[in-house]
Amino acid sequence: QRKYPVNIARIKEETLEIQRILGVEDFAVDLWFCSEAKIREMNCDWRGKSKSTDVLSFPACDFTQPGVIDESDPTLQFEKHLGDIVIAPAYVARQLTRDEEYAGNYEGEEEEEEEEDDAGVSKAMATNFDLEQRYRLLIVHSLVHLLGYDHETPDEWIQMTTKEEEVLRSLRLVE
Repeated sequence: QRKYPVNIARIKEETLEIQRILGVEDFAVDLWFCSEAKIREMNCDWRGKSKSTDVLSFPACDFTQPGVIDESDPTLQFEKHLGDIVIAPAYVARQLTRDEEYAGNYEGEEEEEEEEDDAGVSKAMATNFDLEQRYRLLIVHSLVHLLGYDHETPDEWIQMTTKEEEVLRSLRLVE
């Protein structure tokens, strides 16, 4: 994809900073930026969902529980590779605009303390409308996925977003 500029040096630096916070700075992570068509194809192939998405994460390690890498994982004897992250900037930019419009429609109204219907990510995602910062939030989300966290059930969602919030506080992206 070439339509949305990506500051690769900044992304590398920020990814390493997030890895340090998570204690996995000695692991390799491959980060890819692709077209919306490509991420739709990958989402269909790997998750059986024939629709676009903002980011996909492909863990390379086994875990005994979220955040605890299985040291007996045979792949670790060859390389310390945490996994791959794929981001579709066109989708991210469109989602960012939708989030901003949605927030504008409800500005000044109190938020209800309801759990997210889609079991998605930390609420910080829907309150940040800068493309470069959104990439950073997606990388936090994806690295937490690469560490074995998920958000398929309400309990997993709580555990994962709690971990994301810890990282975001360390990065001073949330209070």
